[in-house]
Amino acid sequence: MHTQVSLNPGEVVRLPAGSRWECVGGFGWLTQHGQDVKLRCGFALDVGDPAGAVVEALGGPLQLRLAETTAPAFARLIGALGRLA
Repeated sequence: MHTQVSLNPGEVVRLPAGSRWECVGGFGWLTQHGQDVKLRCGFALDVGDPAGAVVEALGGPLQLRLAETTAPAFARLIGALGRLA
């Protein structure tokens, strides 16, 4: 199973620190460490900023998929957040 984030233009989401994402469709931008990076299909990105990264779709839908190498760690993070609620 793949964890995927789909955004429509104007929607914004914060990706968690320590995760790696692959752009599998669309175009957008990401901000981390105070710098903007353009995203397009085929790009992969590591979220290295401890605050996470902000991503937004531009001009159409954007699809990001969590890279397999970080999926177990991300699942543990989501599980831990659920226990805190």
